[in-house]
Amino acid sequence: MTKTAPMTTDTSDLIEEADAQCIVDMDTTWERLKHASSHGVHVYRGPASTSRGHFHRSMCARTTFLGSLNMLTPLLRGSNAPFNRAFYGDLVDLTTLATLYHSDTKQIRLRHATMVYGTLARELVYLETQEEMAFKDGRRGYVCAMHSVDPSHKALLPPSATAGVPRAYVCHSGLVVRETTIPGVLDVAFVLHLDFLKHEAQTLCDKMMTQRLWSIRHLAHFAKPRVVRRLSSIFVK
Repeated sequence: MTKTAPMTTDTSDLIEEADAQCIVDMDTTWERLKHASSHGVHVYRGPASTSRGHFHRSMCARTTFLGSLNMLTPLLRGSNAPFNRAFYGDLVDLTTLATLYHSDTKQIRLRHATMVYGTLARELVYLETQEEMAFKDGRRGYVCAMHSVDPSHKALLPPSATAGVPRAYVCHSGLVVRETTIPGVLDVAFVLHLDFLKHEAQTLCDKMMTQRLWSIRHLAHFAKPRVVRRLSSIFVK
């Protein structure tokens, strides 16, 4: 469920924090999970580490599909209700606490989300920066980066957000979309670096993250050119 909550807290410093921290870090060693591929989506696991009071997990998913960047960008900005229901369907709650900056090419939002898998639940309060990219060879791209805010900002949370759900941190994570060298084909990577803040069963953590990563399969459907979607529906029948 996605919604917007009113906010009165001064947020001027959060824009600077978003510009500094909202970077998708893909520079790690990824191991492809053999039994975690479906709908053209491949899931990878990165390194895990445990230290006092912290439990870090890294995972990502990748997919390539026929689609249009011009159709995908409005989807990620939240303008399509059916896409929102599909893409965020695994989240118990998703609230936009504030839109901090908005232009034709860039958007910064402060968001709250609750992730649940089985007995494991975590809430996230994070900055989300969406921005267009341009490459030297003329190809275009789009990034939707996420990074948690400091937990001391309690005023940023809606009243019910902390009701018994432990906090987790999302760090230098998000979606990176790039046009490939083949016209009309997009490459998408969804990276998650999560600090669960206390040790949890690795299997549960992986399944919670995989559940979120699987959502990129919906991009392939909604970002397809309309004529391709019509042809697909005809042949499915």
